[in-house]
Amino acid sequence: MSLGRVQFNLMWAAYLAGGGGGVTDGDKGDIIVSGGGTVWTFDSAALLAAILSSGVASNSVTVTCDFGESFTDKAKTVVTGQAWVTADSEIVASVLTPANVDPDEMYLLDIKPVISDLVAGVGFTVTLYSQPEAAGDYDVMCIGI
Repeated sequence: MSLGRVQFNLMWAAYLAGGGGGVTDGDKGDIIVSGGGTVWTFDSAALLAAILSSGVASNSVTVTCDFGESFTDKAKTVVTGQAWVTADSEIVASVLTPANVDPDEMYLLDIKPVISDLVAGVGFTVTLYSQPEAAGDYDVMCIGI
């Protein structure tokens, strides 16, 4: 799943179960449906606003990971200044789709965020992995739950 045009494969479950959902491809406002109704991409700004206004995610930060100019399969950044982090923190990370980038491109890159090296009262490390090598900067929303 990636926020900021969050890719959500909910419809696969319905499809595999014999449903299909009946949702057509297209821009539905805060949601873009593609893949014959199987991939739902949510507008990150709307989703983030909903999450933050609900009070569910008071511990969050958005950071940038840089794959560099040449294509590579890994980008890493150390996140500091996060007093809310504990040794037991559960942090959900989602890669935001950059402006003017087709959500299908993000789907094909299949960037996977991994959170590691939690340091209580300080921060953590975010590493992005991409099987088909990526280049450039990607913002990652990290939410402590």
